[in-house]
Amino acid sequence: MDLSFALVGFDRETEELAVGYPVPKAAVGDVLKMVNPDRKPIHDLGDDIPVTPAMAKKIGVLIHRRIPTEGLEFFVEVSGPPRAPLTHRSRADHA
Repeated sequence: MDLSFALVGFDRETEELAVGYPVPKAAVGDVLKMVNPDRKPIHDLGDDIPVTPAMAKKIGVLIHRRIPTEGLEFFVEVSGPPRAPLTHRSRADHA
């Protein structure tokens, strides 16, 4: 399953999403090394991996973005593709 990664920042006061930057596939390996130094399986990390403002700035360098950090709390968000709806088939469909 292809996973996608994004650096997201939430306003500490309102808890609203303030910034979001997709992590390009070329940078995913380096970002994961940074946020997961123990190399735990991705599914053990959860959907949101907390990162410090300093780490967010380093990720910004990797993804070629200037990251504002004042008043924000950061996470690397992990998401998969949307699941396709299951189709119901009868045995007659296989005849």
